[in-house]
Amino acid sequence: MRFMVGVMTAFMQIVLGAIMMKLVEESYIGRVNGTITPLLMAGTLTGSALAGPLMKSITLVPVYGLSAIIILIAAFASLSMKLGESTASKMDQSGMHLD
Repeated sequence: MRFMVGVMTAFMQIVLGAIMMKLVEESYIGRVNGTITPLLMAGTLTGSALAGPLMKSITLVPVYGLSAIIILIAAFASLSMKLGESTASKMDQSGMHLD
């Protein structure tokens, strides 16, 4: 399970890095990446630290349910980002195509 979490964390970092490059100005990419990476690692460590006590206080199925709810909230929040429109607005502001 820890191996799969590590693989998924690496996958999410790659995806978030690609999205970040679309949304953030070039001069701020390093700063934003330097902020996001520790937050991802802290989230992974916090989730791992809370998993044991949560499973001892409630059973495994509600812990998985709580995890699913958190993932759904994050998925719905990410749907509101509208990546296509922000890329188009960047293109309009600079007057040139980014691709």
